[in-house]
Amino acid sequence: MTLRNSFYILLVSILFTACFNSTQKKKYAVTTYFTSFDSAHVSLKNLHTKFKYSYEAFNADSNLIYKEQFTTPFDNDTNWGMLSEKEKYFYDNKEKTKGEKEFGLYLPHSQVGSAKDKDTYTYEYTNGELTKWLVNQKPYETYKYNDQKKLIELHRHFGSNLFTALNTYSNGLKIKSEYFPFDSINTSMDTFIYKNTKLVEKNSFNKKGEMTTHRIFIRDEKGKLKEEKWKEPYLDWRQREDGQWINAEFNQGNRYFYDSRDRPIKTEYYQLDEHYRSEKLIIVYDFQYD
Repeated sequence: MTLRNSFYILLVSILFTACFNSTQKKKYAVTTYFTSFDSAHVSLKNLHTKFKYSYEAFNADSNLIYKEQFTTPFDNDTNWGMLSEKEKYFYDNKEKTKGEKEFGLYLPHSQVGSAKDKDTYTYEYTNGELTKWLVNQKPYETYKYNDQKKLIELHRHFGSNLFTALNTYSNGLKIKSEYFPFDSINTSMDTFIYKNTKLVEKNSFNKKGEMTTHRIFIRDEKGKLKEEKWKEPYLDWRQREDGQWINAEFNQGNRYFYDSRDRPIKTEYYQLDEHYRSEKLIIVYDFQYD
């Protein structure tokens, strides 16, 4: 091998390493915390106390490169603040090529079904579009797109069983998603309604065509999401103090708050009380950036 060829190979190696390292370099990070106000389900010592929910690091392309997931507000509150999962992702330019996920980190090995484990993700592309997601070298999800590069089919594999989602579009906007579980019992559908190309309503239906969830999205004059209200279950009759039974349009919701740079800084999740009379603050999520 000539000195020139040797130098060329060394240069290519250096450039490749530099490119790879740039996709793995943290540009910014977001740490999310939660505070519970749900006195009906949370112990007194954990009530109104802030716990870490997640830590996420992103590269210059705003692609997730590292994540720590802590126990969520929906886990037993005796485990709050414990590290649950770790994820790491690798990219070739902007295409995600590999992921590693460790889970069950906070759970003792003696607990049944809670052994610590690790999955490896790989991703395949066709013409720049993600077409396959593999978990431990086995197909987990496959994707199909229309001519406008919109996702029209998703197939999720559970061993020999298959879950399928089909999306329908109009003028480039998704207006319907149909879901077909492998058992065909819980077939369902979502419909989407827009105003000025912004999603303002989503409704879910079961196999019989009965509405199961009604959800609206309230936006400001710039289209930024301010509040989300929904009804789940859709049939949720409650008796008012005067004895009258009512089925209000919504029974829970989120409010969204932003900083001066339009970054999310707080989300409030609330529920309506047993009489549909007033709101009860349940969980507050806070976001910190570095």
